[in-house]
Amino acid sequence: MKKQEKRRQNDWFGSVSKVAVILVLILAVAGFTLNMGFFSIFKSVKSGSYVTIDYTLRTDEGRPVISSVQQVVENGYDEGYAVGYTSRLSLVANGKVENVTPVDVYYSMGTVQFALFGPEIETISEGIMGMHLNEQKTILFPFGDDLKSNITPSQFEMIGGNFSQAEVGDWIPLGFATAPIVPVGNETPEVPIRWAEVLEKGEDSLLLGYGYSQVDVIVRDISD
Repeated sequence: MKKQEKRRQNDWFGSVSKVAVILVLILAVAGFTLNMGFFSIFKSVKSGSYVTIDYTLRTDEGRPVISSVQQVVENGYDEGYAVGYTSRLSLVANGKVENVTPVDVYYSMGTVQFALFGPEIETISEGIMGMHLNEQKTILFPFGDDLKSNITPSQFEMIGGNFSQAEVGDWIPLGFATAPIVPVGNETPEVPIRWAEVLEKGEDSLLLGYGYSQVDVIVRDISD
């Protein structure tokens, strides 16, 4: 009787071993068919990595200004304000950039170049360190509230504004040239702009704020 029980146990263990071997083979084959893209979810952003992100620039109130996420843009229009639609941003993690980087931004009325500042991109490149593929994060710009400027009525009119009609809360485009503007013939080179908010209005000046407080990012690709 004991010999029969022992034989059954051996048969059971033998069957389990065969199943285990089959499972290992299946997993091995699946590993090849999934390709190395499957394992990229475990990669993290390191210094010097080439990273592509979706991003949304936001004001202090959380209002999106520009975004590479279509749903964010559509929600903005549903709420009654225009959000510029742009492409994903590629950058080097923990890298240095120029003072101004122009990016194309699309609106219903046309396309403009938007000025991303060097400190903004550098803050993003530092903030994404250690993130994984498809991970989301909000990165703060501590300097955003410092980006302000006073302009006179004549300066405001030079950029197409009407000082008497300007009100606190209005948004206006401010140009930020990456180099001295040299007209060629009758054409003036396009100047990257920032949307600036009228913060205060005096008798002979407007206080404009053109900084943003934060950016939402989603890591979409990581490569060394």
